[in-house]
Amino acid sequence: MAVLVYLLLHPLEMETPRGRDLLMAYGPALVLVTVLIPVQRGLAGKIERLTLERARLEIIANHDPLTHIANRRPGEQILQSILADRIPAGVIMFDMDRFKAINDTYGHPVGDRVLQKVAQHCERLLRSGECVSRWGGEEFLVVVPHVDAVGLQQLAERLRATIAELSVEPAQQVTASFGVAMIEAGDSLTSVLQRADRALYEAKRQGGNGVVGQPVT
Repeated sequence: MAVLVYLLLHPLEMETPRGRDLLMAYGPALVLVTVLIPVQRGLAGKIERLTLERARLEIIANHDPLTHIANRRPGEQILQSILADRIPAGVIMFDMDRFKAINDTYGHPVGDRVLQKVAQHCERLLRSGECVSRWGGEEFLVVVPHVDAVGLQQLAERLRATIAELSVEPAQQVTASFGVAMIEAGDSLTSVLQRADRALYEAKRQGGNGVVGQPVT
């Protein structure tokens, strides 16, 4: 490139045999570079835009648009990964109590605010590696790796108390029922979720705003 710049600044030099030889040797390279640099910049910009769009679509695919926490898809993926790694872990499934009455009495916008506040406050209580996802409707799932039965029960109690302390006007106190289940040897995604679901509905049967799960010794 320096040679070509020199020749362009010294046009008389290009009339010499040496100058013509240098121009023949470096001229095609200059043309090639002149053409390729804009093309390369255009490709780099396009790749960057595609990368950003892919990241945006990934966020949309993995997050609940109402509560902005994870949706069911990443919740299942994390649980499947834990099952494959066979690490000590458990799940907490919870469901808002009498949520239909909130929607019927105060309207769906209030119900939406309840779900948003519940999701935000529960997410703040979790440590890195723990995941709360909106499982569907007013039901949520928390996947908790590296925990024992005592720790799992304690976390569920903290989540229950946090929800019971929330204030979402004009609704009255909102509560949730919790079912907890430790992952056991031989568990599948279906079996551990079924145990948590049965515990959740037992908590509902007992009147709500409670935690039911495996006995803690």
